[in-house]
Amino acid sequence: MKLLTLLFPFLALVALSRAQVALPGSIPTFDGGSPNQIAQLGNCKELELVPFAALRQTNNAAFTLLKNTYGEDAEWVYDNASIYYIAVFLNTAAAAASVGANFSRAVILKPYYSDKRSVNTTFQRLPFGYYFKGFSGIPTPPAGRNMRSDRYRDQGSVEVQTDENGDTHFDVDLYSPKSDYYVEHWEEVLFNEAYNRPTHPGDVIIQVYEDRKLRTGVRCKN
Repeated sequence: MKLLTLLFPFLALVALSRAQVALPGSIPTFDGGSPNQIAQLGNCKELELVPFAALRQTNNAAFTLLKNTYGEDAEWVYDNASIYYIAVFLNTAAAAASVGANFSRAVILKPYYSDKRSVNTTFQRLPFGYYFKGFSGIPTPPAGRNMRSDRYRDQGSVEVQTDENGDTHFDVDLYSPKSDYYVEHWEEVLFNEAYNRPTHPGDVIIQVYEDRKLRTGVRCKN
């Protein structure tokens, strides 16, 4: 039962259809792959993940979290879960480690979901970050519904926040409101609002690579 509980966040969308959903009116310039139909920064119609055999070398933080959480089942989870969920996880783990988070004793708790859903998300609530437990290396923000999040880096910034239950989630923004890139971050927010979808994983990999040459194990196949 415990194993099934741990596996559930990754396996919830294993059977997602990859069929594209036609948008009403004109098609936006930037077309994302299913299930998040629109990317902001470039053309990313299909996400591809590094093979599990190469994950430790490519993204050790993600590899460690998977092994700590799922043990011998880590590879099976990685190979059988939704590509989109894994892409968000790889981006989140790598970006968090790049700002000092140490996951050597940490585990995955659950996805951090966006409340935005529409035809552009194939009507699903999609993750844009993850909750982790047991990390070190950076402070754990105070818990509370109205507490502000901690932010690291200007571009491809990492947001860390602890909710009222005491669980801490990480996600990656394209730009931080505390930086000189405020206008660009506002554009990200407005873009997400306009299309009612979370930031696309393909956008995240562009930002963290441009800012700090960080490879997460995710790429746009097309």
